[in-house]
Amino acid sequence: LILTNKSSILLMIIILLFLCNSLVTSYSPILRYNNKIKVKINRLNCIDKKKPTLEPATSNPDDVWRTIPNNIESIDLKPFPIKPQLITFDVYHTLIEPSQSIGRWYREALHSVCDMSIRLPRPAQFTSAFNKAYSYMSKTHPCFGSNTNITSKEWWYEVVKLTYSSTTDLNQLDKNELEYLLPKVFNLLYNDIFSTSEGWMLKENTIYTLTKLSEWRDQGGGPRLGVISNFDIRLHQILKELDISKYFDFIVTSEEAKSEKPNKEIFELAIKLSNNPSINSCYHIGDSIDNDIAGAIAAGINPIRFHEKFDEDFPDWSQIDLPDAADKSQRNAAKFFQWGRKDTTNDLQWIEIWSLDDILTLLGFPDDPDKPIATTYIRGCLDD
Repeated sequence: LILTNKSSILLMIIILLFLCNSLVTSYSPILRYNNKIKVKINRLNCIDKKKPTLEPATSNPDDVWRTIPNNIESIDLKPFPIKPQLITFDVYHTLIEPSQSIGRWYREALHSVCDMSIRLPRPAQFTSAFNKAYSYMSKTHPCFGSNTNITSKEWWYEVVKLTYSSTTDLNQLDKNELEYLLPKVFNLLYNDIFSTSEGWMLKENTIYTLTKLSEWRDQGGGPRLGVISNFDIRLHQILKELDISKYFDFIVTSEEAKSEKPNKEIFELAIKLSNNPSINSCYHIGDSIDNDIAGAIAAGINPIRFHEKFDEDFPDWSQIDLPDAADKSQRNAAKFFQWGRKDTTNDLQWIEIWSLDDILTLLGFPDDPDKPIATTYIRGCLDD
């Protein structure tokens, strides 16, 4: 296309400006997230500061910051009423997470063992099938089969088999071909990927937080550190490869305990391994209300929820611009920055942190000027 007059040039400039504006708008959720991170850094006193710059509210509820769910209330709850003698951690989605989505790993594993090039379904379809297979096996053979006389390896073989046999649109492989490929793909997934650091990555601030806590413990006066996880025995090797097993005094898996969260027995085993400290001085950190929070409370342990997706519950600051809603929004925001949470449906109460190193703030650790600061966050990079 050859532009021959000023009108054509002007038209092209208008089109380019429109496209640039569209690109900026499409990235606005990331910009909003970065602004919320700035708020989180000063969560204790940010109410008195200038509110962050945000795009105007839109009619799409997914494009604005949402308020706390109706059943969750902010409450004034003292984080550490008693000096901790024991702090235990959940693992999955608290300390570590898959290096890419489960569905992507299953898709890539199957593709790598095929001798021919075939068109496979989207990763999300493998993830959906995996979730159903995992849920089925967890109900029929809890604790990775330790209570039903099968090994965890046999347990996972059934999960892999059910995942592939039930994945939607996986029609380029017939039943016989899938049966032939299954041992190869299982060995790849079980041994080479999810038993090693290949399939896992550390969550942000894991190393920093565990280093500070273990230094406190080793210097005297700090709490013992442990892991309580609904995981199979491979967890020991995984944490060793990720170089964090050295921080813990013990690691309890549901396979070895023959009990899983939220059952109190697995928590009681952890307390026993820690030489039976006072129950009031024990704290458990995890991301699941159903497993970690409810389980810790049932065992008499102080619960702390790691809720990194806090922005899904974040007050809609854009509403503060409306005169009639300003006072109410300010009050809601002030309550939101309290550490305590309560579920009104079951009266469960817990302390909530948004970043793993918030635990150090609650314990009174001084700010560390040498602490690495993550400046980039790409939401959805681990999704299907």
